[in-house]
Amino acid sequence: CANAQPARVDEAMQVLAMMRDAGVAANDRTFTTLITTCANAQPARVDEAMQVLAMMRDAGVAPDVVTFSTLITTCANAQPARVDEAMQVLAMMRDAGVAANDRTFNTLFTTCT
Repeated sequence: CANAQPARVDEAMQVLAMMRDAGVAANDRTFTTLITTCANAQPARVDEAMQVLAMMRDAGVAPDVVTFSTLITTCANAQPARVDEAMQVLAMMRDAGVAANDRTFNTLFTTCT
């Protein structure tokens, strides 16, 4: 579902529920792929992406630089771009002890344009 065009966020969330029902634990890649699906939706679905981050943390799975950068991408892809929320994600990233990389900052630049 994550590579489908257009992104099918609702269906991807159903797959997560199916995983849970089957007793399969989601990992960081699972959650990041869901956030990517939110980023690729037209328009990007920032609120759902933030809910996925909350579910990730509730499951005891730590977000990494890819997860946070993908959240920033989701904010950048919103119409209009959600710059303040992208900056909040950067702050959350720092609070979590995750170092930003060049992709993180390049995406922030995109959010500001």
